[in-house]
Amino acid sequence: MVIGRLRKFRHKYPYQHLWYEDAGHTFEDGYLPSAQFSKTLGGTPGGNARAQADSWPKVLRFLKENLAHR
Repeated sequence: MVIGRLRKFRHKYPYQHLWYEDAGHTFEDGYLPSAQFSKTLGGTPGGNARAQADSWPKVLRFLKENLAHR
């Protein structure tokens, strides 16, 4: 829904949607245990751990690329 709205209104800043199977609604950095978040934010401990491990470097790269010159 959010991506659709950004596109609809031609949002001018970069955005990216990362989706992972068995991961809940969580946005934690790559240095915290992920198992604790599945109880309140959904997903499975394994799914959240895989999503966290894959997404954290992507989040850091996205921020570096898009905030460096602003």
